[in-house]
Amino acid sequence: MSKTSQNSNQVSTQWVRYNAVNLENSSKKKLEDLKVDLKKIGLSEGTVRIIIDTLEKKRSAVIEKCAQIEFVVGQIPMIPVIPAGWMHLGLLAGMLSHKGKNGSTSIYENAVDSLDRLSEPYWMIGAYNGTTNNRQMKMLGIKDCHRLDMFEVLNFAKYANLKNNIYAMSSILKFSDCQVPCLDISNNPKLIAVDLRKVEMTPDNIVFCLYRV
Repeated sequence: MSKTSQNSNQVSTQWVRYNAVNLENSSKKKLEDLKVDLKKIGLSEGTVRIIIDTLEKKRSAVIEKCAQIEFVVGQIPMIPVIPAGWMHLGLLAGMLSHKGKNGSTSIYENAVDSLDRLSEPYWMIGAYNGTTNNRQMKMLGIKDCHRLDMFEVLNFAKYANLKNNIYAMSSILKFSDCQVPCLDISNNPKLIAVDLRKVEMTPDNIVFCLYRV
């Protein structure tokens, strides 16, 4: 069920709630597809099983959480995330595709610090790029949304309809206070290092999520 509201600038915002059945089917399919993708890139059976089992154990809590949220149309209710340490960054980048071209990275994982890193596979809830919606944050009692790190950006990109480069604002290169990873989609989708002093960002270049579960 969806509805439309207007803010003080008369910009319409559409809202939608997802029922538990839709969330169940969507989350189940995402895990099935992820399992196929992980096997396709040659990840070991044992690692694949642990990743999927870990995400499956959290799935009911994720569904329950999502069913309580009124999402802005365009937000992705739930995304499974494989964090650092579970697979090579290059393999994760290669799993995403944009306009028929597979992703890659020019960044080495050990060259980057992430500010908000979880140690086991988890789910992002309410991921989106664009201006933070203050009405939604107030409804949910959230003071701050989570900016994504570079692993989360790659996981997000697998499910999003990307129209802009996106920056991993929760990651920073160890040898520069001003460089962050950026998923550049201008040609082949590629994770590159970008100096924030030399780029002009818009809200659409930054990705947030409401929760990590």
